[in-house]
Amino acid sequence: MSNLRFEKSKFGKFWSGKGFYIALAVCMVAVGGAAWSAFGGGDSSLMESQVDDYSSQVVVDWGESQAVDNPASDIPIVVSDPGDLEPEESEPESSTTAVQAPAEPEETSQAPAANQDDGKQAAVMYPAGQNVMKEFSGDELVYSQTLKDWRVHDGVDFEVEKGTAVKAMTNGTVTDVREDPMWGTVVEIDHGDGIVAAYCGLAKNVAVKKGDAVTTSQQLGAVGEIPCEIAEASHLHLKVTKDDQVIDPVTLLQ
Repeated sequence: MSNLRFEKSKFGKFWSGKGFYIALAVCMVAVGGAAWSAFGGGDSSLMESQVDDYSSQVVVDWGESQAVDNPASDIPIVVSDPGDLEPEESEPESSTTAVQAPAEPEETSQAPAANQDDGKQAAVMYPAGQNVMKEFSGDELVYSQTLKDWRVHDGVDFEVEKGTAVKAMTNGTVTDVREDPMWGTVVEIDHGDGIVAAYCGLAKNVAVKKGDAVTTSQQLGAVGEIPCEIAEASHLHLKVTKDDQVIDPVTLLQ
């Protein structure tokens, strides 16, 4: 009887000391087994549907995005509003316009007008060669080999062979064709601007008549003889007046 009491007292001491923890461990194992059977060992589709239902009910409000210190270069920064992005400034396309240099005007040989705006007659050519045998003397007296006296020389003598063509020095109108006892056959042309030229010493058969309009270099006739200068070499005597005043013809032939 005493021995039985002793054993009971030992079991009671053990149960009261470690028995509680053993019972707690057994309960936890039982609960874990039940959970496994419900989730792990049960229908997986049921578990997945429950997870989907849970995730669909979760709403995350991210709010306004904040600047993130992101040292990794390969991780993009998310911006909630695309309008916050400032467009990159692009350089304007340069429009290249081909500028062609202005074409230089072609040089054309054009004869000067017969009459200039400044009133000066512009002769375009010498009427018969350019070899001046006797110059215009103006008021100065010069000796005449034919008349054997001293007198003014009111024109210019161009030395040329007899029969050489005589041409109009510029445009004009024939005002007279006559035979002069001193100057031979004379063709007189009004070249405009008050300028009148007398081509003296022509052969009798001239190529123009009074009233004809002539152009620059048009042939008037040929060199003949000049009675008052017959002692000198063959030549054309050209006399020019401007506004009825005798002038040096060479001033028009420049």
